[in-house]
Amino acid sequence: MRRKFDEIDEEVERLVADAKQIAVLGLSSQPYKPAHFVPKYLQDQGYHVIPININQYVDRILDEKVYRDMMSVPYDYDILLVFRPSNEIPKIVNDFFSAPHQSPLVWFQQGIFDQESFDRLEDAGFKCVMDRCLMVEHQKMVAGGAFWEK
Repeated sequence: MRRKFDEIDEEVERLVADAKQIAVLGLSSQPYKPAHFVPKYLQDQGYHVIPININQYVDRILDEKVYRDMMSVPYDYDILLVFRPSNEIPKIVNDFFSAPHQSPLVWFQQGIFDQESFDRLEDAGFKCVMDRCLMVEHQKMVAGGAFWEK
């Protein structure tokens, strides 16, 4: 079991390569924010992005229906990508465990980390990455040949 939360191992690379749907907690409607342009990049790469945003009162972001919380997402997804402050991670992990749909990979964007929450996710059998940018790592994986089957 991994204990360093910012490592990308082969299983994480495979989960990213095989993913089709990415739920994005904290997706922003403001194009200049990483919480918008990173999911937009992923959408442009062919992933279906599922916006989850409790703070914005808009119905659609990136031309997708916005859900107010993880409990509201009505279908499975492959990655939960989180753009929320580190101090919210314990509650997010609790909500994740209670949600009707859970992804095998939970990814917390660059600057977001909590070792205890990482350990809880990994101990429960989920893969987790913290404090890494999924857009940057995706670009490395594509350049490094990890996406030969996509």
